[in-house]
Amino acid sequence: MTKINHRTYQEQRQAYDKIRDVIAGEDRLKNAGSQYLPQPEGMTSTQYNRYVQGSSFYAVAERTLRGMVGSVTRNAPILELPDRIASMRDAATFEGHSLDVLLEDTLREVLSIGRYAMVLDYPTEGAAPGSAPFISTFNAESILDWKEELVGGRQKLTRLRLHEDNDDLDDGVEQHLLLTLEPAYIGSRFSEAPWVEMPQQFQILAESPLLDAEIKN
Repeated sequence: MTKINHRTYQEQRQAYDKIRDVIAGEDRLKNAGSQYLPQPEGMTSTQYNRYVQGSSFYAVAERTLRGMVGSVTRNAPILELPDRIASMRDAATFEGHSLDVLLEDTLREVLSIGRYAMVLDYPTEGAAPGSAPFISTFNAESILDWKEELVGGRQKLTRLRLHEDNDDLDDGVEQHLLLTLEPAYIGSRFSEAPWVEMPQQFQILAESPLLDAEIKN
């Protein structure tokens, strides 16, 4: 449990933060102060504050993103689902969002940040008959560590660590979901301070329950 983040995570996280700040717009950038608008030499703090508040930022990125997502979602998608999972049309995610909302969120994340993860959770033993699976979503910042290897002649994701939100945990304590291929996909949950495995059961799968949506160069 000593290795938490991928070797490129910190560099990518800095890029993600900048992208989100730019999309958030003028107020976010002004609040960041000298991070985006350096204080000119010889300018006092009072002058600099007026300088920042008097500056303007044209929201090209946010408007472009909104337009691109809107052009894709202008017409309602055609969704054909078997009866077994028809309920996912209106409640597809862990938060209860519909497939239409999931599609829009995925488009926005992939077009702006370039990466978005979705994990399909199957009903556990003892669940009500006819229970549909649901999709847990993870933004790029929550994708902490990953590893791909050649398995059986195919490039497969063999390790994935995701940060999970859990309001029941104390402030500052994190919860991670770890998926590994050993040789089938199995999952484990860990909480911090110190890192301990939480008693959770996961279904073993022959294929990954993960969809990593990203823009390929």
